[in-house]
Amino acid sequence: VLENAAGSVENSLLPNEIDLSASNYFPPVGSQGSEGSCVAWSVGYYIHTYYEAKEHNWDLSGTTMNSSWIPTSNEELIFSPDFIYHQINSGVDNGSSYQMAGAVVTRLGCATLDTMPYLTYDHTSWPLSSAWKEAVKYRGSYDSNNYWNYLNSGYFQIEDENDIKVLKQLLANGYMVSISINAGEIYDLLNANDVMDDTTAALMNTNHANTIVGYKEGSAWDKSNPDN
Repeated sequence: VLENAAGSVENSLLPNEIDLSASNYFPPVGSQGSEGSCVAWSVGYYIHTYYEAKEHNWDLSGTTMNSSWIPTSNEELIFSPDFIYHQINSGVDNGSSYQMAGAVVTRLGCATLDTMPYLTYDHTSWPLSSAWKEAVKYRGSYDSNNYWNYLNSGYFQIEDENDIKVLKQLLANGYMVSISINAGEIYDLLNANDVMDDTTAALMNTNHANTIVGYKEGSAWDKSNPDN
């Protein structure tokens, strides 16, 4: 599918700017705190919440947050990272797998913060029955007929300009992408305008999930002031 997409992107006209986080379907930016649940935040809190909110026309624009950057309203509409993380971390707070997070969402669904609150001091509690019952209503789509296949998710490597075009096409079509970076090194290398450039490309030992929600280029991109 991605190879076919790459061929079609060559002649397509992509917009100069996409920002899916500006949508009313996107939850407010939160914080994982001290818990190593970044993958579950990316796959569950951001991506799955956005897709379900878009499908059900849930407006998340008025969501309030507490001092720890956890939602205090619309909890019944925003999906819980802990529902995913507690099932795939093997009882140790040391991160988790993208493939396993995708498998949970497609095979079991995901519960909201209303039935599975996010607690940074707890990484092992099993979901309550109310969370399990809710989760099955919000299963993600799987990518083949092999429903119980362990790898119910896909990935691609960005190695050249055409791969970047595929990524931009996905974003333009309304799909967010979860990526892995080396947070300890890359974050320290960010310049004053918060841009990662090609000097960070050699840092391949990744350890932290981020979510790509859009891009700017052409007339929409001011390299001297990216936040403008």
